[in-house]
Amino acid sequence: MSDAPNADPADTPDTADGKTFSAEYVADLRAENARRRVEAKDAVEAARTETRAEVVTEYEPQLAEKDTQIAALTADLSAAQADNLKLRAVLAADGVEAADVLELVDLVQGTDEAGITSSLERVLKVYGKRKADSAPTPRATDPSQGSGGDVVPLNGNGVVNMLKAAVGAR
Repeated sequence: MSDAPNADPADTPDTADGKTFSAEYVADLRAENARRRVEAKDAVEAARTETRAEVVTEYEPQLAEKDTQIAALTADLSAAQADNLKLRAVLAADGVEAADVLELVDLVQGTDEAGITSSLERVLKVYGKRKADSAPTPRATDPSQGSGGDVVPLNGNGVVNMLKAAVGAR
């Protein structure tokens, strides 16, 4: 406690270092402190905004490149799906030989199922005509050799069999 037991309370200092501050001085210090806190907060916010702008500027070309890549991949996927639909439609069609499947797929047009189906019908009509036109022609035969295709030689078993059938013999 104090050395003087009968000391006046008004004579003792209010603070540890012996100074007293006026209310006006304390209010000024508080206002200055509040102003500096607001300035610091604004500086931090400005730094964040500036950093975000730098990051956006830095990554904007990369984002544009990725968007271009995504668009290209989406287009490739759509084309592959259309080719898959064409291939499935041609394989499901009756009367298509395995050797002609890929050729017919190249001829079929369209990107959706309805367009591919109608195009496949037109292609198959042409394919059917070509197939009918390219029917194998009969082989050339030399009648003097006795193997004339449908013509029966006079000295063969065919003549005997025809006579037996006509007479009813066994």
